[in-house]
Amino acid sequence: MKIILIILLSFISFESFAQYFQESKNLNIKAKEIDIATDKNITFLENVLINSNYVSINADSAEYHKNEKSITIKGLPTTIHSTEKNRSFFGSADKIIFYSDERIFLVGNASITHNKIIISSNKIVLNSTNGSFTSE
Repeated sequence: MKIILIILLSFISFESFAQYFQESKNLNIKAKEIDIATDKNITFLENVLINSNYVSINADSAEYHKNEKSITIKGLPTTIHSTEKNRSFFGSADKIIFYSDERIFLVGNASITHNKIIISSNKIVLNSTNGSFTSE
């Protein structure tokens, strides 16, 4: 009975995650290990690569949060770069939070290089659909 419950919870969690992918338009995640522990979170471990229509992110780990519709990505550091030639940028941070509406927060030792200009801050907020960003 416990095995059936675990399988059912894993299926519900994965279905929620699949819906998140559809909302975020072509979000792909690769990792060495995937852990579907609860109906709310999915954890990706080792060599995590996240690609969307606008950005590519490399990290050590990532965790999908169903309630927030976000993915928290961590690494030493985590890196991000634009996949669009007309909005080229490269960034890094201790942690990156990726939301389903394509807002991206770079947190902790955050920096972005754009048009040969380097911006460093504790927190940088990026809109990957239009290329705008602010620092806090």
